[in-house]
Amino acid sequence: MLTPHPVLAAIVQSTVSPTADEWQELLTVTTTERFAKGSILLEDGAHNDRLHLMVEGVCRHYFLDADGNEVTSWFSEPGMLATDYRAFTEGAPSLFTIQALTDVVCMAIRSKDMQAL
Repeated sequence: MLTPHPVLAAIVQSTVSPTADEWQELLTVTTTERFAKGSILLEDGAHNDRLHLMVEGVCRHYFLDADGNEVTSWFSEPGMLATDYRAFTEGAPSLFTIQALTDVVCMAIRSKDMQAL
């Protein structure tokens, strides 16, 4: 029997109370992804097919302004999402880049797997 990461369990259980079978179904399509400091989780303009729930580390979300300067718009920490949710749900290109500021560990689920749940 698979056991959810405590951060994933806290997020899920804050909104729903899955049965043991539902937990197993979710955990079979959820993967752990690791990113080294400086890695790009999502590039501006790329299609986003993964929802990343932060477990460890910090990411920044940024875009380029008209002059080409990086403008930080958000930080993701454990328990938060590191994704362009609009791009994830609509299949649209991302409007910003997500970069790991530290080594990062995320729980990830692909769009098609989430829709199948």
